[in-house]
Amino acid sequence: MPQTVTLVPYDPAHAADLDYRLHGEQAQYSVSPQERLQNGRFAAPDCLAVTILCQNRPIGFFILDKGSDRLTYSTNPRTVLLRSMSVNPAYQGQGCARAALADDKLAPLIRSILPDCDEIVFGVHHANRAAIGLYQSCGFADTGRTFMGTKGLQYIYSKTIR
Repeated sequence: MPQTVTLVPYDPAHAADLDYRLHGEQAQYSVSPQERLQNGRFAAPDCLAVTILCQNRPIGFFILDKGSDRLTYSTNPRTVLLRSMSVNPAYQGQGCARAALADDKLAPLIRSILPDCDEIVFGVHHANRAAIGLYQSCGFADTGRTFMGTKGLQYIYSKTIR
């Protein structure tokens, strides 16, 4: 049976289900939702924390950031920065992340909160092959640009929002 995936603004009621830890290689490249949410910086008006629901259960998380950091990734003033995407390890491999990033889920969410936005960008660690494969399979393109992030060299990926 196919999994029903939806994207909703983060609600503190999601906290218990999003209290998971990433393991191994994943922990090198991203932080858990709880770690990210403890940093009040992403509670700013320029950011929206998003919960990935699967069968109405919180199983993943990311942040949409409209702050000035996005200009590190793109010169487009109408871009939004995707940050800290993760899925609970218990739900990985079930297509939930791919469904969350699909055009029929991510684009409508972005258009509903940022109607002028026409591009989504993010950095992915150059050695994070699993994430790169996921993003490419969802239509994100390597821009050919890089930058040195806090955890090493990042490839910049982008996708037009239609």
